[in-house]
Amino acid sequence: MSRFFLIVFLLAIIPFHIVRGMGLMSSNSSMEEKDFYETIIKESAQHQSSNLTLSKYLAPYFSQAVRKNDKALLAIYYCLLADQSFNDEGKRNSFSDKYYLKALDLDEGYSYQNVKTWVKVMYGFYLYRCLKASEAMPFILEGERGLEDVPKELVLDIVQTYKKLGYFFWDLG
Repeated sequence: MSRFFLIVFLLAIIPFHIVRGMGLMSSNSSMEEKDFYETIIKESAQHQSSNLTLSKYLAPYFSQAVRKNDKALLAIYYCLLADQSFNDEGKRNSFSDKYYLKALDLDEGYSYQNVKTWVKVMYGFYLYRCLKASEAMPFILEGERGLEDVPKELVLDIVQTYKKLGYFFWDLG
């Protein structure tokens, strides 16, 4: 009899946890996609000598994103170009604003919470670097809240993401 209750209990509990876990995972990219996106983010750091160099490195990924209609990859592409444009100019400029806004506009085109969170943190940190902390605050807070819905192993560029949040919150005290 106790074996019967154990089997019934396991049948009732296991599917709940599986379904619950699947719901959390499906709102984020798969581990393979996360690794792919993160590789692009990390390798782009090696091509940040200029916007032209980075654009050449990212060109095949841009083509792939357009061909496959991968809005998450496009958002990452625009964020990387925006960040490079800011670094090249040393200040806020129309190109970095335009690229970040394009990345944010793609938000509705994909459902990956981990990518959305990364984009919000990137844009918030960009505004922070432009000395616009009050404008950055909603994006940083939204990014931080978004991390609560992302399993740690699926957070994009986890070290840099948390470092940017840390700089922002440390500076505000």
